[in-house]
Amino acid sequence: MVKGFFSDTLHTLPDKLSFVHFDGDFYDSTVDCLKYVYPRLSRGGIIALHDYGWDDVVPLPGVKKACDEFFADKLEKVVPAWQGPNCHGILRK
Repeated sequence: MVKGFFSDTLHTLPDKLSFVHFDGDFYDSTVDCLKYVYPRLSRGGIIALHDYGWDDVVPLPGVKKACDEFFADKLEKVVPAWQGPNCHGILRK
C-alpha cells in the first residue's frame, strides 16, 4: 500500500504492476493514475477503481468519465463490479 497524494507517490511504484486499486475521487486524479499505471500493468493485471459507477448513484461521476475516455481507444473496458454509493469498477488487461 502506498499512502499519499498521487502526485507525490506514483513515481514510487514499481515498473511492473499486477494489481492496483486506487481511490482518486475526481476526473484529473483518475486520469493521472491511469496514465501512469496502465503502461506498467502486466498482461492479466487488474485495476480496481473506487467510485466508478452510474451517475445517478455515485456522487463523483468524474471517475467513470475519466475511465471511459481513457479506455475509449483500447481493447480493455472497465466493468462495474457492483452498484451502490461506493461502487467499484474492475479492469483486466
